[in-house]
Amino acid sequence: ALLEKEQERQAKERLAAKLRELGINPQTI
Repeated sequence: ALLEKEQERQAKERLAAKLRELGINPQTI
Protein backbone atom coordinates (compact mmCIF):
# COMPACT_ATOMS: atom_id res chain seq x y z
CA ALA A 1 0.00 0.00 0.00
CA LEU A 2 2.86 2.34 0.82
CA LEU A 3 4.35 1.86 -2.63
CA GLU A 4 1.01 2.68 -4.27
CA LYS A 5 0.77 5.91 -2.27
CA GLU A 6 4.30 6.85 -3.30
CA GLN A 7 3.60 6.15 -6.98
CA GLU A 8 0.40 8.19 -6.80
CA ARG A 9 2.25 11.10 -5.20
CA GLN A 10 4.99 10.97 -7.84
CA ALA A 11 2.38 10.88 -10.61
CA LYS A 12 0.72 14.00 -9.20
CA GLU A 13 4.09 15.74 -8.95
CA ARG A 14 4.88 14.90 -12.58
CA LEU A 15 1.46 16.16 -13.65
CA ALA A 16 1.95 19.41 -11.72
CA ALA A 17 5.39 19.87 -13.26
CA LYS A 18 3.97 19.33 -16.75
CA LEU A 19 1.23 21.87 -16.09
CA ARG A 20 3.81 24.41 -14.91
CA GLU A 21 5.81 23.83 -18.11
CA LEU A 22 2.65 24.68 -20.04
CA GLY A 23 2.24 27.83 -17.98
CA ILE A 24 -0.75 26.55 -16.02
CA ASN A 25 -0.93 26.99 -12.26
CA PRO A 26 -1.87 23.60 -10.73
CA GLN A 27 -3.66 25.38 -7.89
CA THR A 28 -6.20 26.84 -10.29
CA ILE A 29 -7.47 23.42 -11.33
